[in-house]
Amino acid sequence: MATDDQILARILYKLLNNKCFSKGHMLIERIVSSVPKHERGRAKDILRRAVKQGLILIYGSTNQGLAYQLNIQRLAEITEFIKKHYSNPDAMKV
Repeated sequence: MATDDQILARILYKLLNNKCFSKGHMLIERIVSSVPKHERGRAKDILRRAVKQGLILIYGSTNQGLAYQLNIQRLAEITEFIKKHYSNPDAMKV
């Protein structure tokens, strides 16, 4: 079972690798698809907490639901968090 920090790092990694900052965005279903199925409910709660902390921003509402993006002003902090808690930080594209 993954810790909350590992799940958050996986979510942040997915957003970062798909360049979801500035004009990029991603829907919640696609964000939590990187997490195992039995932990997806917990991942949605962790995503909501990350929005409250300011790591992730709500991009806006689409026809399919809310879209999210990374807070570009905290990009350095996000990258350090991923390097510390993600299992394979060397695979980052950005």
